[in-house]
Amino acid sequence: MNRHTLLLIGSILTLDLSLSRSAAAQPALLPVYVTLRNQMGLSADVMAGARAEVSRVYKTIAVELIWTGAAPAAGDRYLSVSIVSEGMASWLKAPQSALGTAFVGDGHAYVMFERVERLARTSRTWGHGIAITLGITIAHEIGHLLLNSTAHGATGLMTAVWGGTASQMAASGKLLFTPREADLIRVGLAGRR
Repeated sequence: MNRHTLLLIGSILTLDLSLSRSAAAQPALLPVYVTLRNQMGLSADVMAGARAEVSRVYKTIAVELIWTGAAPAAGDRYLSVSIVSEGMASWLKAPQSALGTAFVGDGHAYVMFERVERLARTSRTWGHGIAITLGITIAHEIGHLLLNSTAHGATGLMTAVWGGTASQMAASGKLLFTPREADLIRVGLAGRR
């Protein structure tokens, strides 16, 4: 073999090894099955945008949300989120400031659509549309279910109140879980396997 052929083979092997190491460094996606109930009759575009935003947030912590219409096989992590009206929020006794509420024991959360819509419309920095605001809210409520806690964090996606900084982070796709929250979610999911 000539020198150029050997250099080419060496380059290919080096590239292959670096790609293998890169793929190995990325954690495997942990699956979570989610049913999203559209009890407000929202458009297919809004629902698709919200699901895409929730999925994007969870992929940043190596969790894959699998959107389903029914509970999966026994043993799989299954959650349910309903998008509901203000009337249902009253029935659930949700605090007036809450955009959603999660029942960690039963794996079900509710998102109050009118409140989410109000936030999206009244805050100039949330100008990225209702689908993103709805998606971030759903991601937050699923976070409560996966963390098995109704507690809120001091920063990031799991804070109780989203002010100007949070809305700017959401607009740029950076309103995410803290590293500690991400670790707790992944450890909890890995323990169920």
